[in-house]
Amino acid sequence: NVFAIQVAGTSMNKAKVNGKTIQNNDFILVDSIWKHYNNGDKVLVVIDGLATVKTYRTVDGKNIVLLPESTDKKHQPIFLTEEDEFVINGKVIDVLKMN
Repeated sequence: NVFAIQVAGTSMNKAKVNGKTIQNNDFILVDSIWKHYNNGDKVLVVIDGLATVKTYRTVDGKNIVLLPESTDKKHQPIFLTEEDEFVINGKVIDVLKMN
């Protein structure tokens, strides 16, 4: 149920998982067994066919905000409703550094 995926970009370069930040080219371990997410969980989400890693937050139990944690202010929150096409693939449980 756990798989790795390589991160591209800087939208989560301030986010920490197990004390490690998520940097460009790092690999993250994602546990796909998770189906109920808590505010603050780092999640892998596919929206309209494109994958992103963000911090999960629910607004009212139905609507979701995916928050970047970045030093680059160009990254903005993503707002999702039940009408949007998206799949939360799992919770980020670790970061593997490639240096």
